[in-house]
Amino acid sequence: MPEWETDSGDDEDPFGDFEIEDLSDDEELLDAVLKEDEVQATGKVSTLSGTVTNTRGELVIGANVEVTVGGQTYVGKTGADGAYSLAVPPGLHTVTVRQDGHQAKAYSEVNAPVNETVTLDAELVPTGQDMVVEVSAERNKEVAGADLEERQSSVATRDIIGRAEMSRSGGGSAARVASRVVGATVVDGRYVFVRGLGHRYGNLLLDGARVPSPEPELRTVPLDMFPSGALSAMDVQKTARPGTPPDFAGGSTQLATRDIPSDLVASFGISTEFNTETSLQPMVTNRGYASSDLFGFGNAPRATPDWFPDDSPVGRNVPDPDNPRLDLWSPEEVEEQGEAMLTETEILEHRRAPMNVSGKFSLGNGWTVGERGRLGVLVAGGYKNKHQTTEETVRQFGGSQDGTLDEDSPQVDYAGERTVYNVAWNSIGLLRWEINPDHKLRLLALYSRDADDETRDQIGIAPGVAGPDTLKTTRLRYVMRSVALAQLGAEHRLPRASNLTIDYFGAVAQARRDDPAIRSMQFRQSPQTGEFRLDDSSGPSSMSQVYLDLVDNSANGALNIALPFHGVRGLDSKIQIGGWLETRRREFYARRYTFQIVSGTNASIPSGVGNILNDDTIGGGGIGDLQPLVLNEVTRPSDSYRASQDVYAGHAGLELPLARWFAISGGARIESSDMEVEPFDTYGRPTTLESARLLDLDILPSASILISPARPVEGRTLNVRLSGAKTLARPEFRELAPFSFTDFVGGRNIAGNPNVISSDIWNADARIEWFPGSGEVLAASVFYKQFIDPIERVAPPAMISFANADSAVNVGGELELRKDLGFMAPKESSARKVFKRLTVGANFAYTYSQVRLRPPCDLAVGGGAKTDDCADVVDKSTSRERPLQGQSPYVANAFVDYDDSDSGFGLRVLYNTFGRRIDTVGALGLPDIYEEPRHTLDVVLSQRLLQVYTAEFVPPRHVVSVQLGASNLLNAQVLHTQGDTKATTYAYYPGLGFSLGIDWRY
Repeated sequence: MPEWETDSGDDEDPFGDFEIEDLSDDEELLDAVLKEDEVQATGKVSTLSGTVTNTRGELVIGANVEVTVGGQTYVGKTGADGAYSLAVPPGLHTVTVRQDGHQAKAYSEVNAPVNETVTLDAELVPTGQDMVVEVSAERNKEVAGADLEERQSSVATRDIIGRAEMSRSGGGSAARVASRVVGATVVDGRYVFVRGLGHRYGNLLLDGARVPSPEPELRTVPLDMFPSGALSAMDVQKTARPGTPPDFAGGSTQLATRDIPSDLVASFGISTEFNTETSLQPMVTNRGYASSDLFGFGNAPRATPDWFPDDSPVGRNVPDPDNPRLDLWSPEEVEEQGEAMLTETEILEHRRAPMNVSGKFSLGNGWTVGERGRLGVLVAGGYKNKHQTTEETVRQFGGSQDGTLDEDSPQVDYAGERTVYNVAWNSIGLLRWEINPDHKLRLLALYSRDADDETRDQIGIAPGVAGPDTLKTTRLRYVMRSVALAQLGAEHRLPRASNLTIDYFGAVAQARRDDPAIRSMQFRQSPQTGEFRLDDSSGPSSMSQVYLDLVDNSANGALNIALPFHGVRGLDSKIQIGGWLETRRREFYARRYTFQIVSGTNASIPSGVGNILNDDTIGGGGIGDLQPLVLNEVTRPSDSYRASQDVYAGHAGLELPLARWFAISGGARIESSDMEVEPFDTYGRPTTLESARLLDLDILPSASILISPARPVEGRTLNVRLSGAKTLARPEFRELAPFSFTDFVGGRNIAGNPNVISSDIWNADARIEWFPGSGEVLAASVFYKQFIDPIERVAPPAMISFANADSAVNVGGELELRKDLGFMAPKESSARKVFKRLTVGANFAYTYSQVRLRPPCDLAVGGGAKTDDCADVVDKSTSRERPLQGQSPYVANAFVDYDDSDSGFGLRVLYNTFGRRIDTVGALGLPDIYEEPRHTLDVVLSQRLLQVYTAEFVPPRHVVSVQLGASNLLNAQVLHTQGDTKATTYAYYPGLGFSLGIDWRY
């Protein structure tokens, strides 16, 4: 046999004439094959014998029964009848039983007398049956079908995507995987919404630890910050359990990292993408900072000058604290400050967008340490460099005299280009030390950085601002988001204490969002000359700059203790207790600046839309100064705040099988939360604003029932799950703040409401599922959610605020199918092998939701007498009963998958859509604004080009494959509409994407 070969055209089989023989009908031959790897003791021995089954009463074939004595491990194997026989030296031993897809089980102090036979029957728990937040090294999620095996044995309602499924997703981040979850939609390519519920109703854990969001007003954590190369599974739990943080209603997304590699693992991939709306097309952009922007560090050169004072505003008209009648800064100092600002505002339109590129890698290895220990290291990461140009339409409508939407005369009607240059990279490092099978340590470090360099150029009319004249608005914005997290954890099993297990971890994290130099300009076109000039009629808003910085420091930790015991009929049961601690500290800073026009100098402002702000136009505003523009700081006392939250929780639960086919699980969690938001003035000026505080003490029960009648036909399993739990949704810091601030994305003022309270959510789920074969499932679910005091955005005059609605309900159902098509051809047919490789799947979730707002306190809306139950803010929302904001009535996913391991060819077709959902609640009689349904279709093809065989019966090395991808093939329009006629308020086409990538795997 040659030393190595490839499958790129050579006909010679590296295994020679090796053939696969089906032994399933020959039990004697199967037993002989299984027992080839046994290691039996000789001489004076004792014999251990028994049968190994799982918790469903099924025989476990090929399980290892191991005893280690003096550095020598003796191994017996179960045969086709699930029985084993193992000769061991006499004495007291610890007997370990293990099999892939099941949790290993150890029996301590087993007495084995010489020349006697000891009967020891074992029952193994399929992986995941008792997982809450711990990550067990015994769970093998790397193999195909392990996700369904784990889901099959779980009492809770959950959907799991395993490592094998992740590897076929065609991307380097977890976001590409989430769309396979039943009832899930990936929004903006980053956020996962479960069962149509938006940002407020989900949380994310990494190896049990809370991951903070870098967005100031979003709880949802972007999934593209996690490299999929370091993950072994994505577990979306749809019903709460006592050990899980309960602040979710749609789903708790739990990511588990990979375990100790059994050997050297390495992979590298690079890809490029062409977008039909962007790549090689003209784009709007700015000069930027090429070297800093390349890796997402462009926030540093865009920051305010280091020498600006921290204790005082800058610019003109700042009073001297020692003599308020005088200005603190001289005209010369004001001019120096203005010229030191980042005043580059010119929009460049002659550049063409490059192709998008991305890369990913993973590297790891494992080593034996001592007699029974293992040490493993794994690092993984990814990088993305992407341009996206969109032709946007932006409209705002008012009401007509008859109370309907005035579509003929929009208050704002803009069209233009927006280009976002996104750079994102992430890295994760894992260290695992298995001191012995009973004691394990784990260390994790994560860093993710993401930056958007946005350039926007719009033209249109805004009659309320400039009458019939045409306006041109530009905006340059750079946003950097980062998350850093470190976690240290351990797991201990105490065989002498009935295999009691203790799992604990501690984690610290920092999320940061730096948003420097939001530079906005507004120009008006002259009706006479057609020339654009700076719009001096708009006052300071025509030239504004805003600097924002948010830092969110957090820490969390958990302790979980599980005590196994033999319960009813000797079945394995478990008591679990634990605690949870979480703390957050946030600081948010904002500094606002404008360049004002000096009276009488309008004529000296340059015409056109180039760099109006420069050393020749920026002055100090002194007497005789002819330079027309002068810096003025307008930072408000309400623009900055500090916030804190402390959460303390304890939980207890019981898992109690009453029969092999019937198990109950339940418990309760008690959780205390203390949230506080304190406004402060950046410069220490006095303020009358008060702090807001929210104290909660919640008791959160949960219960589940699993009915799993044995079905001996081909090992098929039917499960029925019934679950109920209480969860909650807490307000975000900014929603609780009793002061107004600016939504710098939309430009509207937002006022927090200190009267907002947390929402209670009662959840009920029922699911029936059938697993006809490995990797196959057919399931149907129904769910009901009752929201008490749900938090909603409401619309007071001229701003947005928050209030508790009276109640809301979500009622829905889910259908899921995942099946290979092998049944379509006879067993003896050559076509069966082809159909067996072809898998189809689909899932559909439908949800009916309705929320009821309290009567408006303002009698101008709705009429009638004011009641004690009216809304606690002046609420101008039009719809008093409507679907939950952001709730999609339906979500559908479908896929077709072909995987030929012989030739290395793979094909995957993915489809997703969601139902029409409210984006913005309408006010003052105007209807709500909806996001219209969007259909997406993606295709990924892969082909193995090379693989190297180093020895017989050893997996190949140096596997090289190529991928071709096509995304958003339907080029569905992103469309927001308002009113019965669905008048467009916002629209653009994202374009089609075509990608080419190559991967190497050792």
